[in-house]
Amino acid sequence: MKIEEINEKIKDLNKYKKLLKMEIKEFANIEEIMFKKYLEVESVTKVAKYLNELGYRINNRKYIANDISGVIANKNVVIESKELKSVVYKIFQIHKKGRGTFL
Repeated sequence: MKIEEINEKIKDLNKYKKLLKMEIKEFANIEEIMFKKYLEVESVTKVAKYLNELGYRINNRKYIANDISGVIANKNVVIESKELKSVVYKIFQIHKKGRGTFL
């Protein structure tokens, strides 16, 4: 691994760390809660379970993993933190392709 690659990984780790430190309560809408929770647990199933435990519903039913995947994969979803969206989308794509972990 080259120094440039290591520096890029360090930059990614610092970005990831900064986003993880943000509290979920800072987020105003359901989409932002989904993105932040996915960053924490890296599992659409766990995000769905979390939202259901908090009482959130979609079309009068509980959330399922496909609902979360649909929101995260949708490039048109608008959330306040573009950085959060970018990192979560990248992690989601890595997991979707079965290529392991983000870092």
